[in-house]
Amino acid sequence: SYLAARLRRTGGELAKAAESAAALARLNDDIVRSIPAGLLTTDERGVIRTANPAASAMFHTDERGMLGLPVSAFLSVETAETTDAARAEATAVRPDRTTFPAGYTRTALLDPDGRSLGGLVVFQDLSEVTTLRDAAERAERLAQLGRIAAGLAHEIRNPLGSISGSVQLVREAAELGAEDRRLLGI
Repeated sequence: SYLAARLRRTGGELAKAAESAAALARLNDDIVRSIPAGLLTTDERGVIRTANPAASAMFHTDERGMLGLPVSAFLSVETAETTDAARAEATAVRPDRTTFPAGYTRTALLDPDGRSLGGLVVFQDLSEVTTLRDAAERAERLAQLGRIAAGLAHEIRNPLGSISGSVQLVREAAELGAEDRRLLGI
C-alpha cells in the first residue's frame, strides 16, 4: 500500500510537470508566432530547422518550403559559429527569385550549458527604410544642385549687369553711327 500511495503521488507530480511543460511549450510557440520579425533557427551547418510565420510571409512561402534548405538560399548570412550578435544588411532572395533588402542579426543558439545547438537569425524587410533613405539622398542631391545653380546664376548675373550698363553708356555716346548703335542694342 505504501508503494501504491507513493506511485499515485509521483504520478500526480509527473502529470503536473507534463502539464507545466506543455503550457511552456504553448507559450513559446505563441511568442515565436507573434514576433513581427522573421525568425529562423539553423543547425550547426546553417540548414534551416524552424521558421516563424513572419519569415514565411516575407519570403512568400510556407515554413515547409524553407525547412532543410541552407539559410544562405534566402539570406547571405555567414554561418560561422559566434556567441556575439552580429548585425548586418543583405539582399534577401525569395523562392521566385524576387529580392528585398533585409537587416538581420545572427547569433549562436545555445543550450543551458552554453553548448552550441546551431544558429538564430532574426531579420526584417528594409524595403520601406531603403525607399525613405533613397528619397532623402535624392532630396539632398537636389538641394545641392539648387545651391550650385543659385551660385552660378549669381556669378553670371553680376558680369552681365556690368556689361549691360557699359553698353548703355557707350550706346548713348554722340560719336557712334546708326549701325554701331544697333549692334550695341543687340
